[in-house]
Amino acid sequence: MRRLSGLLLVSALAGCGAPGSDQVFTKGNPKVDTAPPQPAPVARLATRAYGGYYRRLGDESQFQPCGTRIPLDIVGTPQARFALKERVRWTTTWQGAKLYGVFQGAVVTDTPGTNGVAGDTVKPGPRTRFFVVGVDSLRPWRAQDCGGMAIK
Repeated sequence: MRRLSGLLLVSALAGCGAPGSDQVFTKGNPKVDTAPPQPAPVARLATRAYGGYYRRLGDESQFQPCGTRIPLDIVGTPQARFALKERVRWTTTWQGAKLYGVFQGAVVTDTPGTNGVAGDTVKPGPRTRFFVVGVDSLRPWRAQDCGGMAIK
C-alpha cells in the first residue's frame, strides 16, 4: 500500500509540471495571456520633396507648394523647424522676404480637439498644414519660380 500511495503521489506531481510552474493552470486557457500586449502599429507619414513659396513673419512660417493656391502653416519636428529658422537667418536680411524653398515633408490634414468651452481659440474642424521634416534649399524668389505662380 505504501508503494502504491507513493506511486500515486509521484504521478500527481509529475502531472502538475515542474515545482513552481503554473503551466497547468494557463495551458489552453485563452483568458490568461502571459505575453505583454503589443501596441498598435503606428502609421508612417509618407514624405517627399516639395518646392514652393516660403514666407516667415515672426514665429509664423507659411509655405505654398507649387501648383496650389493657399499658403499652409508650417509644423514639423523640432530639428527641422530649427534648421529652417537657421536657413532663413542666413538667407535673408529682413522678415517677410519672398523665398523659394525645397522642403522634405508632407501636406497633412488634421482636426484639432476642443473642449467646446466658450473662448476656445481653435475652431473645430479640419485644417491643412505642411509638416516639414527637412530643408533641402532656400533662396530668394524669382519671377519664373513655380512656372510663374502668382504669390501674395
